[in-house]
Amino acid sequence: MSTDMGRKIRELREKCGLTQREVANAVGVTEATVSRWESGHINNMRRDKIQSLAKILQVSPLVIMGMKEQDPPAAPPSAQEAAEPYKSPLTKRDELTEHEREHIELYRELDERGRNAVDDLTDLHVERVRESTERLSGSTGTENAAEKRA
Repeated sequence: MSTDMGRKIRELREKCGLTQREVANAVGVTEATVSRWESGHINNMRRDKIQSLAKILQVSPLVIMGMKEQDPPAAPPSAQEAAEPYKSPLTKRDELTEHEREHIELYRELDERGRNAVDDLTDLHVERVRESTERLSGSTGTENAAEKRA
């Protein structure tokens, strides 16, 4: 975590009139951990801790991660193109749920090997769901997810 983010966490904590001990107790960490967050000595925070910290500091988890609430992160064009075949057939909405956003953020942290593994697993399950849907509806002739991406 950058020292800028640490300063932001400290600012928010002080704005709420909370001590490091109060934040630590509310989030479920030690006071020393809160101190390390604020000094920038912890590089990665667990997702559940970010959510708890955001709740106690009365901000969006995006703020804790260094983003503006009103400016959700934009995916690079190649990521947008790669995500298009995976639009959920269960919803007509174009908006992502918080859970979907969290998955995207975690995906972006992966190296190439990790992204490839996630892509392969996603393709496998998308194909399984499509085949199951076809059997139930009696339709045939869909492409598998890997072919669609290529």
